[in-house]
Amino acid sequence: MEILTTLLISFIFFFSFHFGEFIITAIYNRKLLNWKSTLITGDYSIGVLFTYIEYFISFYFFPQFKMKNSIQLFGLLLIIIGDFIRKSAMITAKNSFTHEIETYYREDHILITFGIYKYIRHPGYLGFFIWSIGIELFFCNFIMLNLALIILWIFFKKRIKEEEEILIYFFGDDYREYRSQTPTWIPGIK
Repeated sequence: MEILTTLLISFIFFFSFHFGEFIITAIYNRKLLNWKSTLITGDYSIGVLFTYIEYFISFYFFPQFKMKNSIQLFGLLLIIIGDFIRKSAMITAKNSFTHEIETYYREDHILITFGIYKYIRHPGYLGFFIWSIGIELFFCNFIMLNLALIILWIFFKKRIKEEEEILIYFFGDDYREYRSQTPTWIPGIK
């Protein structure tokens, strides 16, 4: 793809992902709605900046590596799948889906084991993981792809462990049973 087409498509996917996060939070969890509902943080913005830097530098020096339409199309497919999984998780869980780990039990907080949660234990995390891989493949950014894989894997491994300890505290054996039957689908994270 040409550079301008790639940039336009990337802006559309970044905008739709983050605007979708905000809108779904506004619909289902309005009391938690704030700027963080877009998932745009300082660390994340730095990652996006490096994604574009790698793209421009490698496009300038090695344009033959950027014109890989099959890789870009596969990246687009992963972007769409990842966003679909994540947004399905948000819509299914409604107000039980939060961007921060809940450390206190709310009366309206229920254990979600239906819909997409029937097949994926942490679909919000898996969706973001797939979406991020798709972004880097779309840009044909092989350095940032590897960094994203490592950083996100470490982040989700730690976050899932922390969140599951709290979910066991909240829901006890119900959560233990759900966890034993439903995989995360993130490689290496049980």
